[in-house]
Amino acid sequence: MNTVLLLTTLVSACVGAPQYAAPSPPPSRYTSPGGGSSGGGSSRSSGPAIAILRDVRVPIDGGAYSFDVETANGISHSESGSSVQTAEGIGSAATGEYSFTLPDGQVFTMQYVADQNGFQAQSPFLPVAPVNPHPIPAHAQEQILFAQSGATPDSGFYNPGRAAPAPSAPSSSYRRPN
Repeated sequence: MNTVLLLTTLVSACVGAPQYAAPSPPPSRYTSPGGGSSGGGSSRSSGPAIAILRDVRVPIDGGAYSFDVETANGISHSESGSSVQTAEGIGSAATGEYSFTLPDGQVFTMQYVADQNGFQAQSPFLPVAPVNPHPIPAHAQEQILFAQSGATPDSGFYNPGRAAPAPSAPSSSYRRPN
């Protein structure tokens, strides 16, 4: 009888012990903007797909390339580029243009060049600095021209890059003090 009681107690203790397992993840609360599933095959946009009217990509030998893309909603982008030699090594240069229709109906167009001098954009939509209504004073104009020349002012301090006068040989004859 004691054996049965001991065995029953041991089995019930094992079955009733808490089971330790990894916690289950919380339920997903994200829903996509379009109301669709958030799985891997969903679309990024909730709007209709935009047709691509033109997509021409031309790889050229030596790292050069060219492409021309146009979509049905009025976006177009064309660019050509190549690798160029710069002072730092081999770099890249590109020229291109893109355009799209603004909400008010105007067509925004921008031409650009990107090379060792940076990104240079041209468009009538880019802001332009206002004309300075005050003339530049003569002393300020002199400073501007001096700065553009690349010269540096002599500060009067020791400059190891500047040549010092040649030393003179010691003399054996001295003048009489006054």
